[in-house]
Formats: sequence, C-alpha cells, structure tokens
Amino acid sequence: MQGQARLMGVIGMKGSGPVSDSEGQAAARAFLAINQNMSPKAARAAIDNWQKVLQRQTAYLQKQQPMVDTYQRKIDAFNTGQNGAAAPRAGQSEGGYTFLGGDPGDS
Repeated sequence: MQGQARLMGVIGMKGSGPVSDSEGQAAARAFLAINQNMSPKAARAAIDNWQKVLQRQTAYLQKQQPMVDTYQRKIDAFNTGQNGAAAPRAGQSEGGYTFLGGDPGDS
C-alpha cells in the first residue's frame, strides 16, 4: 500500500519536474492521509498538506526556470544556425574545400 501511495503521490506531481525520494515520500504521506472516514477538519489538514507538497515542487520549478530559459535560447540559436545555412555557391571555399557545383549526391 505504501508503494502504491508513493506512486499515486508522484503521479499527482507528474509534469512538475524531477521528484526526489523525500518529495515522493511526502506526497505518499499526504495522499495516504486523505480518506473518506476523516472529519472535515482532518480532511482540510490533509488537503493543506498535499497543497504544501505541490507548492514546494512549484517553487523548485520556478527556481529552475532561468536555467531552462538559458538552455532554450541556446537550442533556438543552434537550430536557427542549422536552418539558416545556405547552400554553397560554385567556387566557394570553406574549410579547405572548394565547392565545384552540382549535387554531391549525383555520381
């Protein structure tokens, strides 16, 4: 049951980035704490605990956002360079090679 609860807790955090073992355990505890036989006050406390787990994960993701943005800019710049490369012109030299013209795939 504990393993299934951890899995359910982690599934609830899916899409929110990496989940450490301690976060998975916290999610499992929060998930296990909620049941249909508890009082409204206890249910509210369990739900609040679950929200705290999710808020910690959200804060982690927000902290990582600048790094994600940096990587995305680098990927975009690389892709732009790849897509923006024009075919060489006949007679053009590059890297010690001179393009003579024609399609190199035609033999």
